Amino acid sequence: MLKPIVKILSLILIILGLNSGCTKDSYSLDNYWLSYGEVIGENPNYKVRLDDGTILNITINRVPQLNVTDGQRVIADYTIVGEEQISGPVTSRNAILNYLHNVLTKSPLLSSEVATPAKQDSLGYDKADISEAWVSNKYLNVHFDVFRQNPNLKHLVNLVVDTERSTETQVYLAFRHNAFNDVPALHSLGKVSFDISTILDGVSTGESIDLHLIWDSYGYGEKQYTIKYTKQ
Repeated sequence: MLKPIVKILSLILIILGLNSGCTKDSYSLDNYWLSYGEVIGENPNYKVRLDDGTILNITINRVPQLNVTDGQRVIADYTIVGEEQISGPVTSRNAILNYLHNVLTKSPLLSSEVATPAKQDSLGYDKADISEAWVSNKYLNVHFDVFRQNPNLKHLVNLVVDTERSTETQVYLAFRHNAFNDVPALHSLGKVSFDISTILDGVSTGESIDLHLIWDSYGYGEKQYTIKYTKQ
């Protein structure tokens, strides 16, 4: 399972040619972090709230040309500056923003709402592989793999809650993929965050539910991965 924050090795800096010396405002950018989060505010004075609740105060924005919107789901590429020694819980950090990667965000569908043949066809019956899935904040984050050929043809992915099979503590979620008849020739990676707050809001503090993620995989048929979620 992917941890919400991933450290990238400083070898990347050598590849990028950043090891030839640094000015006072570069802070010897040898520590990169990637974290899921949401944008707070609008251009140019926005912040990023990470999924663990930490607020990134952007002291240097290396991508001021990016247009962002309040609440936008992103993966932040950043470098922490200052604060070498921190005691106690951290609620905010000063950071250099290196880049923001937009993340596809969708709400799940209810099986009772897509029960007709036409709606089922629109969801698609194409295969996919899920490499990682976890819950953070109000989202079910999914890293998936598909095969495609046409780079200009957008594939469609959705999450369907099986309302007939699910109970208060056992929730069954079908990951659906529509390739729109694209030829499965080239391996492609995708990321999506599903806003499952309507499911998580029904869980009381200290209680747990099981989220059963089901998908039709390449070569192995139907697969299932269970995530136990406990409300903190």
